[in-house]
Amino acid sequence: MTTHTILLLIAAAILSLLVSIFQYKIKAKGDLLSKSLFAFLRFLSVFTLFVLLINPQITTTNTSELKPKLVLVSDDSRSIEYIKQTKNLSNAFKVLFEDEKLNEQFDIETYTFGETFQDTILSFEDKQTKISQALAEVQQLHRKPNTAITLLSDGNQTYGNNYGYYKSKYNQPIYAVAFGDTISYADLSISKVNANKYAYLGNEFPIEVIVSYKGQNEIQRSLTIKKKGKVLFKKQLTFSKSKRSYFINTLLKADEVGIANYSITIDAVKNERYLKNNSNLLSIDVIDQKQDVLLISDIKHPDIGAINRIVSSNKRNTFKIVTPSEVSNISNYELVIAYQPKSSFKNILEQIERQNIPILVITGKSTDWNFLNKLGWGFNKKTINQTEEVFPELAIGFESFNIDEFSIDDFPPLETVFGEVILEGNYQALLMKKIASVSTKQPLLAFWNHRALLQGEGIWKWRLKNYKQHQNFDNIDELLNKTFQFLANKKSKQRLLLDYQRINYTNTAVNIQASYFNKSFEFDAKKKLTSSIKNKVTGERFNQPFVLKSNFYELDVSNLPQGDYEFMVNVIGANISKSGYFSIVDFDIENQFYTPNIKDLHNLTEQNNGGLFYDDQLRELKHQLLNNEQLKPIQKSTTRKIDLIDWKYILGFLIVLLGLEWFLRKFRGLV
Repeated sequence: MTTHTILLLIAAAILSLLVSIFQYKIKAKGDLLSKSLFAFLRFLSVFTLFVLLINPQITTTNTSELKPKLVLVSDDSRSIEYIKQTKNLSNAFKVLFEDEKLNEQFDIETYTFGETFQDTILSFEDKQTKISQALAEVQQLHRKPNTAITLLSDGNQTYGNNYGYYKSKYNQPIYAVAFGDTISYADLSISKVNANKYAYLGNEFPIEVIVSYKGQNEIQRSLTIKKKGKVLFKKQLTFSKSKRSYFINTLLKADEVGIANYSITIDAVKNERYLKNNSNLLSIDVIDQKQDVLLISDIKHPDIGAINRIVSSNKRNTFKIVTPSEVSNISNYELVIAYQPKSSFKNILEQIERQNIPILVITGKSTDWNFLNKLGWGFNKKTINQTEEVFPELAIGFESFNIDEFSIDDFPPLETVFGEVILEGNYQALLMKKIASVSTKQPLLAFWNHRALLQGEGIWKWRLKNYKQHQNFDNIDELLNKTFQFLANKKSKQRLLLDYQRINYTNTAVNIQASYFNKSFEFDAKKKLTSSIKNKVTGERFNQPFVLKSNFYELDVSNLPQGDYEFMVNVIGANISKSGYFSIVDFDIENQFYTPNIKDLHNLTEQNNGGLFYDDQLRELKHQLLNNEQLKPIQKSTTRKIDLIDWKYILGFLIVLLGLEWFLRKFRGLV
């Protein structure tokens, strides 16, 4: 209460006293006792009224005690079941959660984690373990330093950052209870298998295998790679205390289109306890890279022969050379190359535009730029009757395919007519122009959606230079083949598009997404899409409808067993369908562990001033929790300021005083 308020209350008391004395001591008649009683009542009434008018604030303070938090975070993944620790973890959780002393000192909250972090009962069915994510989620919910986090887990994480280096933002102590057999047994395992998801038919593709050994004795075991039971690769490996791992790199041939499954195994150690990690299954999607390429030209030039050899270097490709008048059925080709087009190309270029067929336009000294400028294809050039030489230079920032492996330094220049080309719209530049030794900002080879423009003739000189430097044509042939492949993949728009993974694992969600467009190529959400799925081995069929999402259709086939499948998607009422194939591979990452990850659990608890315990050390854990000076209750004081006029009891008190005074005066006949 302020000094000003106190002075007002004193003044109110004095004034109330003067009013009561004047009213009953001076003016009123009667005995002294009656006048004193009435004066006292009048003093209280007037003073109460003044107090309500002054309205002083009353400050109240309430003190409460907040218990520290104990957060129990339990591993709910399949790995706990695989290492046969579900009963031990459940019992440990129950002991800690129901302990009387812990409940007396802490507010206990419980969570489970695996694929997700949630407040549920333990089921040990999650297919992933995300420890780092669980710790981050706890930090979002609990931010006070007097909070203890206790992690119940085997410590084996399958997804996320290394939690061993996790540090609490709020200096909260983190304890861990490790589950699993910590005794070390001799073990051989395939630690990792690296390979591209895709390979082209007829090509060789690399496979990298890392094999690890835990043990003391020297042993020899064979690593084998098989396909359909046939041994494709076999190698004898010798392990010892000083040689505990091998990195094996080999090449396999993609000999048939579709998903090819390869089994990779390492022979087991004698009496080896855990055999799941002795094998691994690898799936490769083999794609037929076949392309039908058409080159249109009405002149003869060495470049045409060079392009023929580049395209034909892939035996799966077909290459045809025609004049504009000889073109028929243009829709059969994945790519058209228009070499130095003139007005005679008009009809065929109009067909290509109507059908959205990918096209590469190569210009040179014989190109009719007046004709090209009228097409409105995104490039325009004002020329004069003079030629120039332009050197190639790899563009910076090209991301459509990898060009880091290519080198075109010292390549001879291309010849073209003099003039600056103006490029419109969004384009990507693969090659830039260099005039003499000066780099320019002018693209030499640029891409628009399904079109590309190369400004210059003389590709055949690049191949000769490449051969002179390396005794082969691989560098330039590969660069241009990638260019052709990139363009060919953009062939015409389709109204039904499918998006799915061709290789899937049994421990992950398997979805097929579809987009259907009307004739104006706008997404159509009114159609019904159905699927027919067939197991290629058993012949078993599954029919399921797609579910409409916000801007696509989706089919969840995660319930299918492992195997190879082919499927057909049909749009009801549109007579449009599309087929595909996928494989579900039996691989459970949670079943790759057989001992707890003591190292990371120890690092985590040491980093956060906690402790690592085992399931038979719960008493020691409780002792540390109960005696940690950081985990003490916090006193919380709440101060409130209340206006006196809000107290209804004072108004009632005033009414009682006035009523009592009136009643007594009435009783004595003074009213």
